[in-house]
Amino acid sequence: MTTYKTLQEIEAKNAMGTRKSWAPYVMTDSYGYSTNGLRFATQEECEAYCEDLEGRWVLVRHYAPCVSDDEVNYRWENGQAVRLEEANATP
Repeated sequence: MTTYKTLQEIEAKNAMGTRKSWAPYVMTDSYGYSTNGLRFATQEECEAYCEDLEGRWVLVRHYAPCVSDDEVNYRWENGQAVRLEEANATP
C-alpha cells in the first residue's frame, strides 16, 4: 500500500481523475499518511469512514480520501463500514 508524506501528494493523485475506488488515508505521526485495506465506491463514503475513525482514534491528526486503483470492498452503511461480502449475504 502506498504511503504519502504530504496532503499535496494525495491531492495530486486525486487530480489525476477517477479510479476504481476511494481509500482512506490518515496521518497519526510526522511520517505521513497511511491507509488500510478498506476501499469505498464514493468519496462521500470514504470521508464518512475517515470522520468516524477520527472520532474513535486519539492520534489522528488529519485524514484525506484518495483515489485508488483497488476494487471496492466496503460500503458505509448505518454509520459503519460493511464488507461487501457481508452486505450481499442472504440470511
